Amino acid sequence: MRDRDLIGRWQRGATEAGAALMDHYAPFVRTVARRLGVRDERDFLDLWQDLLLRVLEHLPRLHKRVHRSFAGYLAWQVRDLAPRFRAQPRTEPAP
Repeated sequence: MRDRDLIGRWQRGATEAGAALMDHYAPFVRTVARRLGVRDERDFLDLWQDLLLRVLEHLPRLHKRVHRSFAGYLAWQVRDLAPRFRAQPRTEPAP
């Protein structure tokens, strides 16, 4: 119920509700991302940024996408995004 309330407030323009919701789930998102192979901090931050953009894109219809839980919705989105951010060798610029 708490999540639906925050989503509703966020949809009505209360950005602090969105921040509270995403802050609450940040550790969960990090755990899901790590289990899916996103271990580098920079990669995780890139994934997090893309996740936030996706949530904002879905925000007007989010209540239709969140059938049972916001955590489930986030996990689904992270599973979709993770392959782009899995640990890949980073090339450092030549000296």
